[in-house]
Amino acid sequence: MEGNFNTHIGEGNIIYMTLKGSINKNCIPALKEWAQETAKTIKELYQETGQKVKTTVDLSSLVEKYDSEGIMILSSLMKENEPYIERTATFGANWTIKFAEDIVINLAGRKNIKTFENKKDALEWLME
Repeated sequence: MEGNFNTHIGEGNIIYMTLKGSINKNCIPALKEWAQETAKTIKELYQETGQKVKTTVDLSSLVEKYDSEGIMILSSLMKENEPYIERTATFGANWTIKFAEDIVINLAGRKNIKTFENKKDALEWLME
């Protein structure tokens, strides 16, 4: 299953991002487009509200197959949006995806990201 990427603004102006499938070479163009649109959405919400944005990333349907270029695209997105983000909570990643997630977080230099097992715990931390 190739990658499927979605971003939407939910209740309380929380931005929900979902990554599904695998991030392989075939889906890099779609990942790049999604990353650009997501960056735009985050920046616009920040400008509209005048407040840093809270985001979640659902990794529960992401599979272990990922391309190094995809890692770079995701870390660039995280780094680019850092000035606009209050907190990011990720959830649902298995241990191999958590390994890639750690790489993305470290490359982005973000300190305001925390990983969780499930959406409920992620949202509770996000709303603290």
